[in-house]
Amino acid sequence: MPVIEDDSVPVVLITQMPSDAWVEGLAVRPNGRILLTRLDQPEVYDFQAEDKDAAPELLCTFPSSNGIMNICPLKGRHDEYAVVSANINMAKSQFSDFVIWRIALTPGSKAAPEPIRIATIPEAGCILSLTAATERILLLADSAKHCIWQLDIETGESSVLISDDSMKIKSAGDFFGLNRMRVAGDFVVFTNTSAGTICKVPVGPDADRLRTLGPVETTTDDVVDCDGWAMADVNGGNGSFYLANYMDGILWKLVVDPVSAESTSSIVMTDLVSPTAVEVMHVNGQPKIFVVCCGQIDVGWVKDRVSWSDINAAVQVTVTTTEEVVEAA
Repeated sequence: MPVIEDDSVPVVLITQMPSDAWVEGLAVRPNGRILLTRLDQPEVYDFQAEDKDAAPELLCTFPSSNGIMNICPLKGRHDEYAVVSANINMAKSQFSDFVIWRIALTPGSKAAPEPIRIATIPEAGCILSLTAATERILLLADSAKHCIWQLDIETGESSVLISDDSMKIKSAGDFFGLNRMRVAGDFVVFTNTSAGTICKVPVGPDADRLRTLGPVETTTDDVVDCDGWAMADVNGGNGSFYLANYMDGILWKLVVDPVSAESTSSIVMTDLVSPTAVEVMHVNGQPKIFVVCCGQIDVGWVKDRVSWSDINAAVQVTVTTTEEVVEAA
């Protein structure tokens, strides 16, 4: 896969979490505010992305858990989100007791939203991400069971949509295979952190649920250590992707040609420290990429990563107008 260096993108530091925080979840609200979830605490934060002086505010906490795995918007519901919490031993990379919640937000309200329990997934091994496939169905990416669960948010019933070898860990020393997941048209698109792949599988309705309509296809196989990622201008699993390498501290842009399916990547930014979450928001037709970098905290699945002590220069704030703007939280 050809790699093209891109040094034309301005970078803006917009806010900071505590230095010992580990953030895995990121969601953009309809009003442009940002939601962040902590893996090391059962907390969701909210902040104004356009105000560089605004500190993240604690929005709500979740009972019976000590951390939040991830968050996603719900389809067909304005400013409502699904959250997956768990009990987590970060040093030993152990995850258990997964609970799926719903929170509904009201713009301008100072009242903390009350988390509503949707379901528990007792059979799950390690749910790293979730996404809404329909107004009723949530998909849950389980790295330990190398499968994607589907959850009916009306009944709380869950079942395995697909389990496939493409979701397994490639090397014995790696912690995560299947990691992040999105829905693009009639495809579920997912990453495998260990294998360095982005894959897609066609899906369709099956009464109140989903079913797969074909085999898994590999879109690219050269994105090792990919954690956070976002899609922009994607059609049928092809298009533009933004991906974060949490070991080497790199943000890539990956473009997959819809005709040839060949991919070309460019390095948007380097010297990031454990980037874990990426989202895209379009402003005046141009994408803004939001990236979260985690603090100095020991986790069992990260070895020999770029650290804050390796970064000698302060973040440069650039005001030049270009095609893309990266905003790091």
